[in-house]
Amino acid sequence: MSLKSVADMRSITSMLATAVRIGQRLGIHMESTYTKCTPLQAEMRRRLWWTLVTFDHRMCEMCDYRSSSLMPIWDCKIPLNATDYVLRAEMKTAPAAEEKPTEACFAVTRARINDVLRHNTLHLNFLNPVLKQLARSQDDNSIDKLAKDMAEKFATWDMADPLQFMTATTAEALIARCRLLEHYSSHQASLTRPTDKQRSTALSQALRMLECDTILRNAQPIRHFVWFTDLYFPALAYHHILNGLTRKSSMPEAANAWRIMDEHYKAVNNRPALTTEGEFPGVLRFYTTSGPVILLAWRTYVSQHGEIEAATIIPPQVVHDIMKTTIDQASTEGPAWMTWENKGSDLTQAQLTALPIVEPQRKSVPPEDVFGQAIMDVDSDAFWENLGLT
Repeated sequence: MSLKSVADMRSITSMLATAVRIGQRLGIHMESTYTKCTPLQAEMRRRLWWTLVTFDHRMCEMCDYRSSSLMPIWDCKIPLNATDYVLRAEMKTAPAAEEKPTEACFAVTRARINDVLRHNTLHLNFLNPVLKQLARSQDDNSIDKLAKDMAEKFATWDMADPLQFMTATTAEALIARCRLLEHYSSHQASLTRPTDKQRSTALSQALRMLECDTILRNAQPIRHFVWFTDLYFPALAYHHILNGLTRKSSMPEAANAWRIMDEHYKAVNNRPALTTEGEFPGVLRFYTTSGPVILLAWRTYVSQHGEIEAATIIPPQVVHDIMKTTIDQASTEGPAWMTWENKGSDLTQAQLTALPIVEPQRKSVPPEDVFGQAIMDVDSDAFWENLGLT
């Protein structure tokens, strides 16, 4: 399932809710209804249900996390890792799952990650704490165990194969995101603040999310699937990193964080120009919306250096382009994204410092983002305050 970059997420969630409810009326969410189905029918029903739920959960992450259908109250099994040609209409017995990657490996891997997530307290804490009693034992359902199993599996895969490469990299990004949410969940109601080691671990997960997204965007064999990377734009990682940089830019990871963010920005910006009338540069909207926070974080980082050293620091491309957009917008009508381009003249650190400071507002982000949707990558009401844990 996919959507155009100009789709309104709030409308999509309503349509998805209807589709999910139809699926429930058909019974595809419960294994007990599969008894009269052939193996092929059962497999198609499972794939359909997991596709609906996975897409619905992503939309809810950007709109209303607590309305997600990814809950432990249904028992549909994850799709079978089997090649399509072994699934035949005349079959009476389901084929065994294959150990090697198949055409279904991408869907199966994402379903497995989400199956672990929906039975994990880190997810249920935000979705509905009452459902935590349905969570599985952490010994059998931990993110660490999932990551270890996935790493062992991917070690035998052929990363020259585009599908296997995209599956493994996407899975790594999703697992890093789960670990970051686990950090928020574990400290959500805690009276103790995270230790420096815990903060560093959480930051490393956010940085890994950006690195994985950069790898996917720069990979030529999967360049036609940039729409998928846009759908999973790691805004949560950006907010976590920037929140830490604005509070503690003297941290050892600051220079590395700016390098990774800049490489990701270049990968995002290195995309074909959109020619369809009425469309805007998709995920680039994130940088104009978060521009004041990025500039504030950069000023804080530069302020940690001496005056002479600070004057020689070259701003990363993401900072440079935001400055250019800020300056150009002052003399150009229309929204900031319409002037989003590098006009060729470099700005100095002195010019950056002279720009007026726009204090970012720490409040719920309006429902406009990479698709004209919720920029937070998660329900802002549920997670914005947790960003203070960084």
